[in-house]
Amino acid sequence: MKLQKIIKTTSLFYLLFVLTLSSCTTTSPKANSSGLDLSKDFERVQAPMSYKSLATLDLDQMNDLVQVKLNEYAKQNNLQALRQAAMIILARPDDDGMVEKVLSNVRNPLEEEGQWQETIEALVRQAVEIMKNNEAKQTDQVTSGIILENIIAEFKPLYHKQYKKGGFETDIINFVANSNVEYSKSASKERSLYLMRNNLNPSQIAQKIVNNAVKSAEREQKMESQEKNKAK
Repeated sequence: MKLQKIIKTTSLFYLLFVLTLSSCTTTSPKANSSGLDLSKDFERVQAPMSYKSLATLDLDQMNDLVQVKLNEYAKQNNLQALRQAAMIILARPDDDGMVEKVLSNVRNPLEEEGQWQETIEALVRQAVEIMKNNEAKQTDQVTSGIILENIIAEFKPLYHKQYKKGGFETDIINFVANSNVEYSKSASKERSLYLMRNNLNPSQIAQKIVNNAVKSAEREQKMESQEKNKAK
């Protein structure tokens, strides 16, 4: 038990060290925070680590990693640090509901900066870009898929509420559904091996949400029509 604790602590210190070294510079124009304007480029976020490094971390360790980036943001007013913190959280497989417990720590300051939607849009478009890149490493593709899955799960409740009027969350899920992203054969194999999940890709997951919302809207419309006919 002592040896396992030492190994786990050493691993966490290494990840913290990696985070302190990670940085990202870009001259890309910022994406439009009001929606998905695909004619504009977006600010990419350098991935601090992959899903493999994050999957085994517990709540305290995740909070420690995120806090490193929050401190960097506080000291240097570095928005890229906040974006990296969001990526760290969303790149962790969420079988235990960890995302919901940690995400607000980053979402709140991003919203205060008016950067929440822009950050999510950048992460989504970057993840789609990686999954469509045939030369991308399989681990990067799996990590990108997890990011998309976690964002879809986070936005799913709002999608149904926004379906008729639309909104940012609706735009994101529709974009993923229409992107037709797929895992490469090597990424599918790695995903099955390390995550023991089926290979339903993020676009398929998003499309199921869209289809269910359409069916729900059709049922509501049918019921409203029946009620109107009864009232005549």
